[in-house]
Amino acid sequence: WFDKTVKLTHLEFELLHCLLQRHGQTVSPSEILKEVWGYDPDDDIETIRVHIRHLRTKLEPDPRHPKYIKTVYGAGYCLELPNTEKTLEVTSATA
Repeated sequence: WFDKTVKLTHLEFELLHCLLQRHGQTVSPSEILKEVWGYDPDDDIETIRVHIRHLRTKLEPDPRHPKYIKTVYGAGYCLELPNTEKTLEVTSATA
């Protein structure tokens, strides 16, 4: 996905932006819900799982074995970017 245009929904864009801001760090579901959705319910993990799955389908070479958007079991999600000279530009389809 570094060399191609990927169309994301507004929520997918915001979720990726949240992970990009903290790449290499684990982001908890609570942090994601606060930043992307603007609220902090205790039991809305399924919402995040669905959107992470959609992002992986669009961005990962093999979504079942993710290289970039990793699940940190019991803690959250972590975006791991490869060491590359390529520039990653992310823009929202609504921008």
